[in-house]
Amino acid sequence: MLDHFVKHRAAAQRLRANPIGSHLDGFTAWLSQRGFAWTTIRQHVWALAAFGRWLHRRGRSVRLLRRRDADDFCRRPCAVPRRVRDTAALGRFLAYLEAAHLIAVPAPVIDRSPLAQLKARYAAYLEHDRALSPGSFTRHWFVLRRFLVERFGDEPITLRDLQPDDVTRYVLRHVPTQSRCSAQVSTLRGFLRFLWQAGDIDRDLAAAIPPIRRWRLVEVPKSLQAAEVAHLLASVDRTSASGRRNYAILLLLARLGLRAGEVVRLELEDLDWRTGEVTVRGKGLVHARLVKALEHFGRVETPPGTAVYFDLHFAIALAVVDAPMVGVRPGPHGHESELIPWVRIPRHRGLEARSHEHSRNIYAIDIVHFDFLDQYIERHLLPFADEFSTRALKHSAELADGAGFVSGMGTNWYRDLEPRVVPKGSKEAVKRVARAAKMISRRLAGKKSKG
Repeated sequence: MLDHFVKHRAAAQRLRANPIGSHLDGFTAWLSQRGFAWTTIRQHVWALAAFGRWLHRRGRSVRLLRRRDADDFCRRPCAVPRRVRDTAALGRFLAYLEAAHLIAVPAPVIDRSPLAQLKARYAAYLEHDRALSPGSFTRHWFVLRRFLVERFGDEPITLRDLQPDDVTRYVLRHVPTQSRCSAQVSTLRGFLRFLWQAGDIDRDLAAAIPPIRRWRLVEVPKSLQAAEVAHLLASVDRTSASGRRNYAILLLLARLGLRAGEVVRLELEDLDWRTGEVTVRGKGLVHARLVKALEHFGRVETPPGTAVYFDLHFAIALAVVDAPMVGVRPGPHGHESELIPWVRIPRHRGLEARSHEHSRNIYAIDIVHFDFLDQYIERHLLPFADEFSTRALKHSAELADGAGFVSGMGTNWYRDLEPRVVPKGSKEAVKRVARAAKMISRRLAGKKSKG
């Protein structure tokens, strides 16, 4: 496996002669199975080669390797600063050795301090409720830990003692000195809202965060003009396969407003050529989790086939986000971006097809911004639920039978279907009434002619 990342035979032989060379083939295979890029694995190999030489000079064995050895290696004086890259490579290498039982696994250190418990609660909230990755939580906690330590110090962490002045002073003290001030403010605002929702504080302290002034024309432009986008698209050579691929990527970025990670995660199965729809896999795969939750709910709540009743449930797949939701509206003179309060995304999922009608299932997922959640529930969700229940009671016979009959489909098959839905058994009754009416009309016509 090492030969795939190191093409020169002499270099590969030198690496295998390294004190950790016997583990490089297994480690590179372990990284490949986890989806690491070719360049990343190659960088890890060279970092481990330097680490092996460092171990050899100090007479240390790989079997006696400990995490403090990796820390000492990363803190060594080096002409080229590579601490971040080396730390990541050695951390994954140690994880591989521990998983393969090649080195001793250190006993876990359980921290039961109030700060550690708060960290665990907030990590669970971000993972399960906000669907953020562990890496995102690490960046969030760096800011939040500094805020809590500066406020409480060595004293017990009493969250109810937090005051608006504490939040304001922290923001004014740290944010102006940081280049990524908006990320820190957003992190602190989300944490304060979490504390308020959990009941740890008695008021929403997010309002105490002062607005951050952002000067114009001091950063790279956040968007391109329509003429600039058209010039960029026209510069792509679409005569080659790579050029057509790059053109498709640029179209997804410019016209649909997708993130780079969302474009990378697109697969052929996400493109529905018949309906012209693209399934976007957002952060944390929220859509997939919601669809699985709906499918599980349907399996659990479905009555058995021998039941003499049926259940009708109103289940909503709802994702609440606290980040800006920006939509791109195409127009005749270019594309305009606008903030949107909520959006509905269809998600297709194939089923075990019993017939043509059951070959596909469509789920509707509503993504709502946190600030508009109350309005969404009041103006959209509750009125829809009322209409749903009204129509369900009106057509209880059709729902119980699982089938219905709609008249007039020959002339009007695509609109106003619901008012014309009747139980399936009513179809024969309608025909009998029609035949009886015709018979009565013929007899009346015969009597008039005789008279």
